[in-house]
Amino acid sequence: MKLIPHSKCSFFVQLDKSECKERLSRHIGKVSYNNWKREPVSAFSGKLDVDGFKVRRNIDYKNGFIPILSGIFVPESDGTNIEITAKMSTGTILLMSAFYSFISIPLMGALYTDSIMFKIIPMFMMVFGWVLINTAFWYEQPRSISKLKDLLNEKC
Repeated sequence: MKLIPHSKCSFFVQLDKSECKERLSRHIGKVSYNNWKREPVSAFSGKLDVDGFKVRRNIDYKNGFIPILSGIFVPESDGTNIEITAKMSTGTILLMSAFYSFISIPLMGALYTDSIMFKIIPMFMMVFGWVLINTAFWYEQPRSISKLKDLLNEKC
């Protein structure tokens, strides 16, 4: 059971490294921190480096648990293998760590009481936090990777 979800995967495209970078650069915009009322102009926001990328899918709704995709281009003889790591943002991890820390205080206090309610409520909150993290992250993770694959496999 992962408390903080993350995943690794890889896929192969029949493009060389420079063509992969060029295709991705057309669909990666700059990171915007003031995005309350903006329409996404690109499929992803983030940065593209010499050997890889670090992007987040642009969506038209709010989800703080959307994965950040970090990818590395691995050139091969007949194309490029792209190794991707999907993980939550640091801010979200810190927020959920604070949430779990605050819940642990009444949970420790519940060890010294006989009331079942004082034991159930903190446990319910811990389970709720875990379900929230995993549901929101795993809802977005396959969509982000699928969108990335579609952009790299598009026909010119």
